[in-house]
Amino acid sequence: MKIHAILSFCLRSMTTGLMVLLCLSLKQSGQVASKTSQSEIKTVGCSRIVSQKSSVYLYLDPKWTDSETIRIFLKNNSNCKIEVITTGKQIITKPDGRPLQIASEIAEDDAHLVLRYKINSTEQPWAFVPYWPYGDSVASTQILPGRQIKFLVKTEHLINKRQIAVPFYYEWDSASRSSALEHLVFSPY
Repeated sequence: MKIHAILSFCLRSMTTGLMVLLCLSLKQSGQVASKTSQSEIKTVGCSRIVSQKSSVYLYLDPKWTDSETIRIFLKNNSNCKIEVITTGKQIITKPDGRPLQIASEIAEDDAHLVLRYKINSTEQPWAFVPYWPYGDSVASTQILPGRQIKFLVKTEHLINKRQIAVPFYYEWDSASRSSALEHLVFSPY
């Protein structure tokens, strides 16, 4: 009778505005451990479209002038789809300039979404708590490779050294959704 053991380990990589958590498993049967080659690891993940930028990042809309909110862009700079938690509705601007609200599982490029995010606690700045005042209105929206979406954040969530974190999932994470695995992209401000 062979005994199988799974050895799991996680690597954390912190880049400007992005923390990536990569978990790998090595399966051991008896005395022989199977090793994962570098080429196998690359096929699991995604590569960056613009190599100088993080695979997913946030940036402020420099044209936004409202004092109560801050408009932020979330850019998918990877060649994989990502998913975020939203209300399921998005607002796009038609070619004639009029806004149009649509419901779709795939975000249009530059669409405005109501996005779930986390804010750090004022008492414990290292602890992030979910911000979602929309009750049970929850949907999953895909952001295709190279696309970006915009969303609003209350100004109070980004002042006095406060920060937000947006949870997202890569397309290859679908089997992990039931676990606590989530990727976070942090605001760099």
